[in-house]
Amino acid sequence: MLSSSRRVRPRARSVLRAGSTLVRRLRGALSLAAVPLLLGACGGDGTTDPPSNEVARVEVTATAASVVEAQTVQLSARAATASGTTVSGASFTWTSSNTSIATVDGTGLVRGVTVGSATITAAENASGKSGTLTVTVTPAPVASVTVTVPQARVKSGARVQLSAVVRDAAGRVLTGRAVTWSTSPDGLATVGATGLFEGSVPGRVTVTATSEGRSGSAALEVYQPTPARITLTPALRVISIGDTVHVRAVAIDTDGDTIRGPMPLGFNETRRAGAPVLALTEPGVYRGAALGHTVFQAESGGVWSNAAVVAVLGEGELLATALPNGARNLAARVGDQVTVPVILDMSRAQTPGDLGALELEVGYNASVLTLRSATPGITGSISEGGGPGRYRFAFASSAPATGTRLTVVTLVFEVAATAQPGQAAALSLSFPSAPANTGFAAYPQPIVVTGIVGISN
Repeated sequence: MLSSSRRVRPRARSVLRAGSTLVRRLRGALSLAAVPLLLGACGGDGTTDPPSNEVARVEVTATAASVVEAQTVQLSARAATASGTTVSGASFTWTSSNTSIATVDGTGLVRGVTVGSATITAAENASGKSGTLTVTVTPAPVASVTVTVPQARVKSGARVQLSAVVRDAAGRVLTGRAVTWSTSPDGLATVGATGLFEGSVPGRVTVTATSEGRSGSAALEVYQPTPARITLTPALRVISIGDTVHVRAVAIDTDGDTIRGPMPLGFNETRRAGAPVLALTEPGVYRGAALGHTVFQAESGGVWSNAAVVAVLGEGELLATALPNGARNLAARVGDQVTVPVILDMSRAQTPGDLGALELEVGYNASVLTLRSATPGITGSISEGGGPGRYRFAFASSAPATGTRLTVVTLVFEVAATAQPGQAAALSLSFPSAPANTGFAAYPQPIVVTGIVGISN
């Protein structure tokens, strides 16, 4: 077998070592040269660019910047890099600056609570960067109005409070909304700005409440209540010519309530000279126009009031009456005549107007007054019963009956010649032998002290 080998000569080995050293030096030089290049690639000034997917800002958007009360609006959030590129996979936490105005859930769904504005914030969970959007909550529009009435029937002249409930489309009650009221047909009733209803004329009334173009109605019936009693005041008033008096009628219904509204008055007059005794100056107010007396009475639903008597007297006259508050003082001189109209209340008689053998006793001071005459309703003097100053009169078997149940007679006295200045004569009326069936036995004795005649110079 053949083989060959060469020995490396010493000079050749030296050349190889030099070449190896050169290679190593070149590699080192190249490594050092690469350092500036790498530094230049990193910016050269010691700063670094952010990673291409780092969140720089958060944008919040919505289909609308407002939402109606109790309704919702969807908000969206986007995480973006500095160059505006959307960062995928970002998640957010949603909050509201005022949950009493608007709330937001974890998906950005905002619900309006009440009118106002709230700031909605979306915070990106990884970076902490956030964005905001102001949402305005607007009032919910009125969808319906319901009128509530406490009762279906209202008395004429009575008042009841009505109410209106305003709701939105979801049936939620809305507060603070303006409501206007009206009634139809006109003239039957009125309703105020707050819903206070007052019946006027009997009939069926429709009440309407309107808010923001939506309306609701309810029907009520206005009716005339039935009076249980009617009271006229004053029961008795004595005036002179030119004086005024206000006659009032107050009706109370079966519930004990006062019946509102005017009450028609009927009256009849006893005139002295043919002229009207009273003149109407305004509703319910009368002025004395001539001597005489007027008897008023009111009627409604078949119920009659008490009688109210207004007497217009001249000088030298007293009013004697079985009605209350009839006392009156009079000054007279010797020889003067004193006229005493006597008004008898027959309302307690079981058979009004039929007095039968009823006797009226007139008491007075015979040393001061002398009875001269008596006119209608009395048959004449029976006797000077009980001594001087006590005369008894018998009525006709059937005295005139009136709707007011009052009987009027007139007594004429003369101041006696024996009367002395400073003396006084008191008049009284009584029924000493009143039959039980007349009811006069129930009156106190004497019925009334009608007046005092004082003797002057």
